[in-house]
Amino acid sequence: MAVIRNLVSLLLVSMSYQAVTSASTLIRRGKDHDGGKGHDKSKDFSSSCGSTIASVSMNPDIQTCSNFVDLFPIHGAKKDFSKAIKEWISGVCAVQACTDQALAKAKDELSDGCKDELANDSPDAGALFSIFSFYKKIRTDSCQDTDKLDFCQPELLDSVENLKATNRTFFTISAEAYCEDCKKSVGGKSGGKPSKRSEKKSADVCSGSSLDKVSVTVGLPDLKAKSDAPGPKPKGPKPEAPKPDGPKPEAPGAKPKDPKPKVPESESDSQGPESDPGDIGTKE
Repeated sequence: MAVIRNLVSLLLVSMSYQAVTSASTLIRRGKDHDGGKGHDKSKDFSSSCGSTIASVSMNPDIQTCSNFVDLFPIHGAKKDFSKAIKEWISGVCAVQACTDQALAKAKDELSDGCKDELANDSPDAGALFSIFSFYKKIRTDSCQDTDKLDFCQPELLDSVENLKATNRTFFTISAEAYCEDCKKSVGGKSGGKPSKRSEKKSADVCSGSSLDKVSVTVGLPDLKAKSDAPGPKPKGPKPEAPKPDGPKPEAPGAKPKDPKPKVPESESDSQGPESDPGDIGTKE
């Protein structure tokens, strides 16, 4: 069974490689008629890189733990690309993790055999390299809530260069699959009015023709960043304002109260006890 599985894996790798190289050849031929103007080097795919990818996929230390065989339905999907990615992630999470040594070896082989493709931001080589680079993050962040992953967030549709700068895994899918999944009408039927979350760049991707022959790159959503985002502060009892010392200030417009008049002291009280006139100046 192991031999048959390896042969099937090799066949899938060969089919994927042939599809990529055939498309690249047609692109180069079209550009040659224009004198080579505007040639996109990211579309070039060498036989060396194809052989390297086949070698990495056949490595038993990588083949199972990376669920390599389920990467091909993602690349070839005509619709439900997000379902294909989630199934691949579920397969990765269901088996024993790749070792650090196996991941490092896979990245080293790709860096050597696909160095031109990686330098020119090739979508296919770059996507595979990103999977091995952020493999641990996939298992840590995406395994628990795989069903909650939303690949139609507009900011996830971007160029290889920009997605690399976000330090995340990304995938190469057909524009047809992206538009089928992410440009659905409110009623759930494709081809209708784009949903509110579709922005200009996704609209531009879906406005062309022959979308099945066009590839786009989509990043892996970051669920952890959303769960760690600070939420609204809980409402507590409103603290009482400190009461000011002294008399309570009067309301504006209130009539001032007249002070209570002081009762004057009587003259008798102010002069002290009354003297007996008979006692004054009397001598015997």
